[in-house]
Amino acid sequence: MTIAIGLFCTDGLVIATDSAITIATHDGATTEMKAPKIFYLMDDVIFAYSGNSIVAERIRRRLASFLPAWLEESTTADDLGDRICTGLEKMFSKYVTDPLKGIDCTIMLGIIFKGAPELILFSGGFRPQFYSKDYFYVAHGSGKQFADPFMSFLQNTCDFRTLKVENGRLLSYWIIDHVIEANTGGVRGPIQLQYFLKRDGSAGYDHLSIDDTDQYENKIQEINGRISQIVFGQDGTVVENDLPHRRSTDGRR
Repeated sequence: MTIAIGLFCTDGLVIATDSAITIATHDGATTEMKAPKIFYLMDDVIFAYSGNSIVAERIRRRLASFLPAWLEESTTADDLGDRICTGLEKMFSKYVTDPLKGIDCTIMLGIIFKGAPELILFSGGFRPQFYSKDYFYVAHGSGKQFADPFMSFLQNTCDFRTLKVENGRLLSYWIIDHVIEANTGGVRGPIQLQYFLKRDGSAGYDHLSIDDTDQYENKIQEINGRISQIVFGQDGTVVENDLPHRRSTDGRR
């Protein structure tokens, strides 16, 4: 199992994964190990994947070589997505025996394109899927079945129309942590997380990663404690503004 998620925020985007990969040999034997699943491809590109790690590594190397030129040549984000799709289709055409199934690997790219963040998913057939403030969340990998219901719970308590990277880092970490705890095996830490954050008072975005995870672990424990206080009627006060709260109850985000 594996899990990778992306969150599109008002001031950037966040991508997070677990660290477990499974490598299978031709005789059916498998080896599970911890390895990077998010890569700093270049200043303006975050690369993450779920699925076949060997295929993902080939794609990562190809993108590292060709993406700088494609970024320069593309006039729109849609054009860039099509160039990547065409390049990957050509690269893997001789390996695809079932065109409907495609390659057993999903690639997620966070890109700053012409000064704006783009979150793009390429699944087995390499057709680009774009995410934005209106389609702000994506999960892929076999741990998706655990991530999506938890995300639904978070949507009932948070206003994602105002989601900032500061909050998105915590929520991404919390979702991956939930999948690690809830799954039956094969999704493991440490949690990997990279993000783009819009610079204050100037153009452009910073490409960053988290190093200190204790703050997220402590915050999750604190939130769980507050939920316990409310559910079980213990004396305690919920502190405002830790997360973006919903502003209405009319069914909208």
